Amino acid sequence: MKGLGLWSSLLLGSMTLLCACGARDHSAQVIVIGNDPDTEIKTPEEFRDIDSSSRTYAVAYEFNDPQNLGKDYVGLNNAKIGEGTPEGDGENLLLDGRSGLKIPLSGTFKTNAFFIETRIYPEAFDDMQNIIVSEPPGGFYSGWQLRLDDGELRFHLRDFGKDNSHWTIFDAGTVPLRTWSYIFVERSSSGRVIIWVDEKIAFSGYYPGNVINEDYDLGISYDAMQQSEHTNRFFVGKIDYLRFGRVD
Repeated sequence: MKGLGLWSSLLLGSMTLLCACGARDHSAQVIVIGNDPDTEIKTPEEFRDIDSSSRTYAVAYEFNDPQNLGKDYVGLNNAKIGEGTPEGDGENLLLDGRSGLKIPLSGTFKTNAFFIETRIYPEAFDDMQNIIVSEPPGGFYSGWQLRLDDGELRFHLRDFGKDNSHWTIFDAGTVPLRTWSYIFVERSSSGRVIIWVDEKIAFSGYYPGNVINEDYDLGISYDAMQQSEHTNRFFVGKIDYLRFGRVD
């Protein structure tokens, strides 16, 4: 294992990994800008002392085995080749802008309180590049997307029953090209959304609603549903690891 961030405790023999580390979609959208300054928010480094037991990893793709890139190191959610030919160098998932991994939808991902942790090295920017998405931009269901839009790190959320085709978009700012960036995104049961980039808070705000995706497989670097209709939704670069967990 590598790239575990500032602190972590991996229990590989169980289902638990405790850790705290370090053309666009033209459907109608709601852009959320600015931060919520009123509540003190701990950094991932400080989780260790206050509430690490409330965060349990259910999925961990470490991309250490080039022969089994989609191996889930803590759960049963192994990813599969979804598009093109993703490769690995023994430490990272290598993505050429034409490839991605598919994660079969399971109950693991059907939660409104969750977090995503990843470390990315983008090598080229485009207008819509998926890191991990549970619902394609043009779909008609609830879900979320973590992606780069022209280098802007954005977390998209939608409760289709409440907002129909509108996405609420949380913009965490630009990430650097050809540089490693550590990203930690959390949505709590109260609807609070916090995004850390390289251990600093890049965005905090709220999105109330049900964002559980009940219909589509998840995609790493691409849309696992109807990607063939698009040419510009692939991530280009390296991903060190990608982890998903629940917030109790």
